[in-house]
Amino acid sequence: MDEKEMYGEDNAIDTEFERSILEYRPKVKYEPKKPITVNLQTEEVVLDEEEDDEDVDSNDYEAEEKPAQQYQDFAETYDLLNQMIEYVEEKIKDTVVPLSAEQVEKIYESFPHLDPSLLSNGVIDFQTYANTFEDPEAPANSLIQDIVHSYAEDVDGSLELELYEDLKELQATVREGYFLYKQSILKNYIDGELPDEPVKNEELVKQIDEAVQQQNDWFDDISKNYSDTEKKYYDTLRTAYGTPEFFKVTEEYTASKRPYDIAVRENKTIQEMILLVDNLLQGTEDTSARIKSGLVLGSDIDTEEVMKVLENQATTKEEFAELMKMTQLSLKLQVNYQIEDKKQYRDVLKNINNLSRKQRAHDELLTAFELRNKMYLKTYDALQNLNSPSKDLGVEAFLNQLAGGLNLIQEQYHAFVNDVYAMYTSDYEVRRDKIEKTLDKENARAGYSLVLDHL
Repeated sequence: MDEKEMYGEDNAIDTEFERSILEYRPKVKYEPKKPITVNLQTEEVVLDEEEDDEDVDSNDYEAEEKPAQQYQDFAETYDLLNQMIEYVEEKIKDTVVPLSAEQVEKIYESFPHLDPSLLSNGVIDFQTYANTFEDPEAPANSLIQDIVHSYAEDVDGSLELELYEDLKELQATVREGYFLYKQSILKNYIDGELPDEPVKNEELVKQIDEAVQQQNDWFDDISKNYSDTEKKYYDTLRTAYGTPEFFKVTEEYTASKRPYDIAVRENKTIQEMILLVDNLLQGTEDTSARIKSGLVLGSDIDTEEVMKVLENQATTKEEFAELMKMTQLSLKLQVNYQIEDKKQYRDVLKNINNLSRKQRAHDELLTAFELRNKMYLKTYDALQNLNSPSKDLGVEAFLNQLAGGLNLIQEQYHAFVNDVYAMYTSDYEVRRDKIEKTLDKENARAGYSLVLDHL
C-alpha cells in the first residue's frame, strides 16, 4: 500500500475507512480482562474494555442474552468483512496478472470447456479472478486462484491482492457459520423467516432477547415446580410412606420431573451449540481485525531510517551500488523463503479446511442435533417412565436394541460436536499463522521495493 495514499498529503489518516480502522475496538472473549496491545510502528496504544464501552453509542440496542449477542457479533463481523472487501476491490480492480503463452495453453488443455474469452488477452483480470470465489473449488477456478495468488505474494505483487483471498474465504466461513447458528440455535427461539445473511437488525436482536428471556422464565417456573414437588415427595416419603397421600405426591413429583429432565437436556444441547458458535466467532473476529490493521499499517519498514543506515555503510557510489545489489538479492531470497514457509498454511485452508468440508461437517452435526432433540429425548423420556414394562424376553431384547440405538445417537452427536469444534480451532490457528506470515513477508517485500527504487 502506498504510504502517501494511505496517510494523505500530511501523513494523516484522512479517509473514512482508515479512520474507522483506528476507531475499531476488537472484542476480546478469550480473556475478558486482558488488555489489547496494538503496535503502531514506534507507538504503542493500550486499549481496555472500559474504553470500548465508552465508544458505544448509547442509542444502540445492546443484546442481553447470548443468542442475541451472537447475532450481533455475526452481523458486525460480516459487515466488517464486507467493508474490507469493498475497500480492497477498489484498490485492486484494475489489476491484471500476466500469463505466459505456455500458461494459457496449459490452462485450456486442462480445462477445454473454459470460456475462451476469459484469458483471450493473455492475462487474468481482476473480475475474472473475483468470479472464481463463486465456486472456489471448481478445478479451473482453483487453478486461476493459484496463479493469481502466486503473483500476488511475490515481490511484484501487492498485500491487498494477497489478502483478498483470505477476506473472501472468511466471508464464506461467516455465512456458513451463521447457517449453523440459525438452524441449531436461532430457530429454537424465533418462528418464521430469518435473514439469509447476518445483517444489522436491532428489532430482530430485541426479538431474540425477548424470546430467550421468555424461555428462561419458563425454565425457571418448571425448575421451581420440580424443586417444590421434589421436596414435598421426600418429606412425604419420610413421614407418610405407603399412604394415599404419598402416592398422590409421587404422581405429582413424576409429572413435574419429566418435563424438567427434558428441558435440562435440551438446554444443555443449546449451550453446547452456543459454545461451538462462540469458538467460530472469536477466531473470525480476531483474524478479521488482524487483516484490517495489516491493510492500514502495511509494512513496518521505516524507509528514511533504512536508507540512512544503508548509505552510511558505503563511502563511494560503486560501494553503495554493490551493497544495494547484495541487499536486493538477500531480500528476494527472504521473500522466496517466506512464500514457501506460508505455502503449507494455504494448502491446509484450501484442502483440509475448505468450505465443502465445513458444509459437510455442519450438515452431519445438524442431523445429529435434530435426532437428539426430536427423537432421543422423547424416546428416552418414554423408556424412563414405562408404567408396566413387560417381562417377556422378546420385549426386553427389543428395548435393549432400542436403547443401544439411542446411545448411538448420543455418541454421534457428541462426536460431531467435537469434530466441528476441532475444525474451527484448526481453521483459526492456521489462518492466524498464515496472515502473520503474510504480514511479516510484507516487510521483506517493502524492503526489496525500497532497494529497487534506489538502484
